[in-house]
Amino acid sequence: MKMGFLRDTIIILQKDLRQYYLKPPTLSWGFITPIAIVAMLVLAASYNWRIISGVIALAMMWSSTTMSQVAMGIERKARSIEKLLYTPINLASLVTAKVLSGLIFGFIGAGIASVIASVLTPIHVIHVLPLIIAIILGSIVFSLIGSIIALLASIENSMVVMNILRFTMMFLSGIFIPVFMLPWFLQPVSYVLPLTYVVELMRYSFYGIYDVVNPVTSIVALIIILIFYTVYLWLLLSGRTMEKIIFG
Repeated sequence: MKMGFLRDTIIILQKDLRQYYLKPPTLSWGFITPIAIVAMLVLAASYNWRIISGVIALAMMWSSTTMSQVAMGIERKARSIEKLLYTPINLASLVTAKVLSGLIFGFIGAGIASVIASVLTPIHVIHVLPLIIAIILGSIVFSLIGSIIALLASIENSMVVMNILRFTMMFLSGIFIPVFMLPWFLQPVSYVLPLTYVVELMRYSFYGIYDVVNPVTSIVALIIILIFYTVYLWLLLSGRTMEKIIFG
């Protein structure tokens, strides 16, 4: 059973990496766009180093959501998702492979952003473990979000919906303005967004400080969000809402 799960997961993961990594939407939205954003923000942040950690989290979020969204969107358009669901492949393998592809892309995005930031700024890592946890949990969560949006939104509008969510998280997750300085009616929204907790963890990793959420609480919140989105994606793919996937 375990060997079958691992085999199926590796097969699907290899297929995704081979078919989708070099697709134009993946390269443009997953690499070029976050690199450009990171470079501009890092150069503009010469007066305020505190946003650099948030910019790295932003690049990771952009990369992870892009990979999973592009993969799911193309497979949905080609009806290959339905074909996979009717094969003997374990559903857990399918979900795990999609998450792992986004995780790999998230590591790449965070790595590129870290290199740019380290070259252009004097930042360095103080706490390594929280940084690793932030990248792993954040990449998985963002990968799940990209997959869910690709399944629920119409094929034509999925990128629009994803970008609305990206820019919402970009400006409400404490990257540029601390959460406690946002208008009172926007602060609850910030605590719902997973990027808030990733930014807090990365800020602690680089500077040893945090704004509103301590590292332990951030990790717990990300785990809870990860479980929620994993269950929701599982329900989507298990067929309980398959009608939305096929006819949406």
